[in-house]
Formats: sequence, structure tokens, C-alpha cells
Amino acid sequence: TLVTSGSSGGGVYRYRLGPDGAWSEALPSAVEAGNYTVYYYLAGDKNHLDLGSASAPLGSVSTVIASPEMPVISGKVLRAEDGTEIGGATVRLMRGSEEAASAVTAQDGAYQLTAEPGLYNIVVEWTNSVETLTKTEMIMVSGGTTKDVYVSSGRVNSVLEVMPETPSVIVGGLDAEAQTVKEVDGGSIVTVRMVVERSADDGDTSAIQSAAAGQDVDSFEIRVEKTVDSVTTPLKQTMTELELVIPFSFGGKENVTIYRIHDDSVTAMTESASGEDATFWLDRANSFIHVYANRFSTYAVAYTQCYNITGTIAYGDYTGTVTVLLVERGREDPAASKEISLSSGMGAYSFTHIPKGTYTLTAKWLDGEMETALNKEIEVH
Repeated sequence: TLVTSGSSGGGVYRYRLGPDGAWSEALPSAVEAGNYTVYYYLAGDKNHLDLGSASAPLGSVSTVIASPEMPVISGKVLRAEDGTEIGGATVRLMRGSEEAASAVTAQDGAYQLTAEPGLYNIVVEWTNSVETLTKTEMIMVSGGTTKDVYVSSGRVNSVLEVMPETPSVIVGGLDAEAQTVKEVDGGSIVTVRMVVERSADDGDTSAIQSAAAGQDVDSFEIRVEKTVDSVTTPLKQTMTELELVIPFSFGGKENVTIYRIHDDSVTAMTESASGEDATFWLDRANSFIHVYANRFSTYAVAYTQCYNITGTIAYGDYTGTVTVLLVERGREDPAASKEISLSSGMGAYSFTHIPKGTYTLTAKWLDGEMETALNKEIEVH
């Protein structure tokens, strides 16, 4: 059972699990780990009016069922100025445009969520007397994570928008940039918005591909804009260093580098965890690339895609040692070499982490005093 029953002397409570469930007087229940929201209203008896209705519930309660694979994240949404608890706020865990979990805060501002461990954006939306406001922060979810979110009554918004078919980017520091814009520019309401989308095959992408010198390139546009009152201005440079966390599958990929083009100049960023502009570090354990920047336009992940190659050498009934060489076209030094044993004319070879390209596979051995060589051209891709 997900909630305890309400009591009233003037009617019965009815409950609905989720936004699309059926209304019932029975308490909703569930067994699988996850996030659940129960909506309710009070159906009055003949002497009492309804409180809420099926179309406009009286309220909702968010609850979770946790598991070792889905730990609980809990906390409160509070007003930054005085610690006032904010009920009715929506709290979401996001990766890019994908929602991992959501809940609505109780009257005391408390919320609970459950999600797989890892990095997320925690996005809080709440309504003051004028409009709905949004705050976006970054959070690491692990076992028993506690996260209180402090929101400003000063009408400051930080919004991340990740377009379809774009990596599920996570951003840190966007809320700090919005607060800095508010302090510097003033205005009654401030919004800082970041938009991330996969790049079109345009001049900027071509320039990065040229600088990457034959590597594979995944490029995307990052736009940041500020809106002060009703005036929107693009930001080529922010006052805050922002952290962009890009999901990336490292399997078979070598020489991973981040490029960006800014003011028509292509720059290869520096691998470093310093947090300074134009730096990045590779989190291979969690399949993320962390990028630090305060300038925004076209960015790209460049890498050398590598492959594993296997095959067999066959030559009559020869038994002995064979040297197998792999030489890329246009080069003299072999990309890889190893010795294998042939038994009754057969032997197997394998190479790992070979970049795509055209290669000559050569097998050499001595049969008595006679050197024998077999050559074969292969395409690696």
C-alpha cells in the first residue's frame, strides 16, 4: 500500500494512481521499485460538498519503493531567503530531455524520488503568485542521497533544453549563471536558457572535421541566452564556468578529444580536471565526458574508432612460427605485429584496437632456408 487512508465524517476519499489511473475507494498499491504519485479527492455525502473532483483532485502524495539498484533521493524545496518550505513544487530528475523520476513536494516541502545511481539534473518548478519558475542544478545520486533545493523569490530561472536526437547532456552551474545575471543586470525576472542540439552538416562542422584530421566527429550546437524582463540576448560568453556532462560510449574509441569553434577559430580543448574554460576530462568508469566552458557555439567529440581483427593463415601442411604484420597504406612501420604458430598449415591471428583504414596483412616465415610471404589487402571499418 502506497499511502495511508484519509478519514472524514462527511464523505469518502477516492484515490487514483498516476495521472491516468482509475479512481477507487481502495488504497493504491504497488510492488516494483519506482516513483509513484497518488491523487485524491473527497466525495461528499448527501449532507456535505465534494472537496476536489475526479477532474480537479484535492491533492496528491508522492512516494517511492526503493531497491539496492534504485536508491532514494530525498530532501526539501525551501525558499532561499528565509527557509520557508514550499509545497506543491514539482521535482524532476532529468538526463537531457529524458525524465528519470518526478515527485510533487508535500506541504512541508519534502519530496522523495528513486532512480539508478549516477549524474542527473534536478529540476524544480514552483509557482509563486505571478508565474511558474524553474531552477536547474546538477546532482550525483547514490545510496541515501539527501538534496535540499533552495529557490529564490527573486524570479530567477535556469532552464536546460536538449533537442531530440541529441546526447542526453547534463549541465552544472546554470543556476549560478542565472543568479549572476540577476545581480549584474537587475530586472524583475531573469531567465538563463541553454539549448543543446545536434549540429547540421555546415561550415563549422566541416572546419572541426578538418582540424580533427580524419577522426570521427560527433558535433552539436550549444546556445546560451539570457532574458531580462522581456529582452532576450544571446550569450557567446557566460560569467560562470559551466560544466557540461556528455554521455559517451568509450568502447573501441581512442584519442578522444573535444573541439570547439568560437569566433571562426577551431580549438582543441585541453584534457584536465581543473574546471577552467576549454578543459575536459574523461570519466571512462561512468561513460561520461566532463567539459568546462564559458564560451558557446559548436562543440564536437572527436575520436579514433578502433576495431578487433581476427583471421587465419593457411599454407599447405607447414608447421612452425609465422610473423604476421599489419601495415596501413601509405606507412612503412607496421600498426601491429605478432608471432603465431602454424600447425599442419593452419594458424589463427588477432589484433585489437586497430583504427579504421586500408591495410596490408603480411605473413612471413622460413621453410628451411626459403622465406615465404603471403600478402592480403584488408579494409578495417
